[in-house]
Amino acid sequence: MSAYEIQVLEGDGVTLAQTESDLIISVAEHVLQHHNQPDDTELCVLVTLDEHIRELNRKYRDVDAPTDVLSFSSFEGEPFVLPEGMPVNLGDIVISLPQMQRQALAAGRHVNDELALLVVHGCLHLLGYDHPDAEQQHEMWHKQDELLTEMGYAPGPSEFDFKGVDDDAG
Repeated sequence: MSAYEIQVLEGDGVTLAQTESDLIISVAEHVLQHHNQPDDTELCVLVTLDEHIRELNRKYRDVDAPTDVLSFSSFEGEPFVLPEGMPVNLGDIVISLPQMQRQALAAGRHVNDELALLVVHGCLHLLGYDHPDAEQQHEMWHKQDELLTEMGYAPGPSEFDFKGVDDDAG
């Protein structure tokens, strides 16, 4: 059993099956373990609807459209000194359930593979990965695929359009 604190929240209108919540927790824990995060590391995953993630996307990225995943790192902005003995909170991940389902269908992927991809992607952003250019995208996608295949999930897509896209809302 992990000592990580992974909180899974359901937004208004979203009801997750226990298996989906368990998947989110196990995938996040695997990413944290792989990156040697302290045992008491915390993060939160909110699964929501398109309207809510669209509002967040508009507010923090100036993009008036829903997206699949947003990451809000606790380490962006003003530095904060964590009191000794306090757990590290990496931040929050927000996933649009309908967008995840549409992407899985469009790509011919199982929804669990797509959900695992979005959790890994969000966690990597919280850990400092980003993809503003082809070189960094290649590094991040390679790490995503490595983590996904270690857990038995299908690797993510290999193509990406860089025209103004950046999931990190930080």
